[in-house]
Amino acid sequence: MLSALLLAAVSLADLSGTVYLDRNANGRRDTGEPGLSGVVVSDQVDVVVTDRDGAFRIADSHGYGLVFVSVPDGYRSVGSFWRPTADGPAAFGLTRAPAPAEFTFVHASDTHISPASRARTERFRAMVDSIRPDFAIVTGDLVKDALRVGEAEATGYYQLFQEEASRFTVPLWTVPGNHENFGIEHAFMNSVHAYTNDQRLADVPGKDLRRSRAAAENIVPTSTYSPTGIGKILPELEGRLTGMALAVPVPDGSNVDLTVHMSRDVTREEVNAVVRNAAATTFTTIVEYSEDPLVSSDVIGNSHSAIFDGLSTMVMGGDLVKCLVWYDNGWGYSTRVVELILRLQQMTNAAA
Repeated sequence: MLSALLLAAVSLADLSGTVYLDRNANGRRDTGEPGLSGVVVSDQVDVVVTDRDGAFRIADSHGYGLVFVSVPDGYRSVGSFWRPTADGPAAFGLTRAPAPAEFTFVHASDTHISPASRARTERFRAMVDSIRPDFAIVTGDLVKDALRVGEAEATGYYQLFQEEASRFTVPLWTVPGNHENFGIEHAFMNSVHAYTNDQRLADVPGKDLRRSRAAAENIVPTSTYSPTGIGKILPELEGRLTGMALAVPVPDGSNVDLTVHMSRDVTREEVNAVVRNAAATTFTTIVEYSEDPLVSSDVIGNSHSAIFDGLSTMVMGGDLVKCLVWYDNGWGYSTRVVELILRLQQMTNAAA
């Protein structure tokens, strides 16, 4: 696979560390302080769980320079819940924190981080300092301004956001708001999917005359539930998206051919910049941006739910866009399920 050839030239490092019960919340592991098992740790790509001694290890990390711990219910982090991987083995101290029966918070909406908005951010932080809530919530397209510019400038915007967020004196939750950068009027999606185990391997009689044909010998038009699912997850797109699927004779590796009528004129460079910068910031474990000449076998085993093919983006008439998105359905979906199971286990352990 192309990805394997590229990774062969990269020196990957193992990440290791511990998560322990910091009984006196002094930020260091003292004698007798036990490790905490079953705590989720991630490098923003791979997800692992600490062993019975509180130790974790991520072999051949593909992450983005950070390792972080998902703090279980009933605990709080002593210091930051993330560490730069360049600092070496990470030791995360957690101390017990009973869940409060009630809490206060301050919410800032429609927030855009940029040098021009810094004064507004400082006023909001001053208000938080005066009220002293239990936590603050910032919603909006936090890096929307960054998504409209080149990669170098976008990196500066994202670093500015991290800098401003770190100056809050209470826990800060950031929640992306309206994700649309251009607006979608209507869209067609064609899922070109590897054939599945419910298809026939030989031509046989069946209710569906297309799906009853030999899967390994034909391109088989069929239906897809993806547009319906997207409409339920993103209600603003309900009724605007439809599509179909083609089951093709390859064992694995699929793509979505997406054609979108935008609400305004865009350029190929704008579309690619939005996805590239989102993949590098907000959706690092979900979306991967690629300008490699990919074919279906190159994405087998890729844990991202979407590998955006930047080379294939096309724009016609300004507002008609075609994108190609690759995926290994079984691998990406299974990765999301494992993440969900780990979270459910975390919640169950905290409730026990």
